[in-house]
Amino acid sequence: MYLPGGRAYVYFTYGMHFCLNVVCGRKDDGVAVLVRALEPVEGIEAMFEARPRARRIADLCSGPAKLTQALRIDRSP
Repeated sequence: MYLPGGRAYVYFTYGMHFCLNVVCGRKDDGVAVLVRALEPVEGIEAMFEARPRARRIADLCSGPAKLTQALRIDRSP
């Protein structure tokens, strides 16, 4: 989070979930915003494949861990 703004910061929390922050500060400031949810408008079928337990579109990205699962965001290179 200490790099210049506009970068994605992905981290693993509670030993089971990835979360996504967007860095929004200057270099060395350590300022970021947690992306908590989004409204899917494209790639919905792929999101349902990534989150097979989701039953409604509203369930796909309605939380930080659900969002990273639906978008297949993790810390892999």
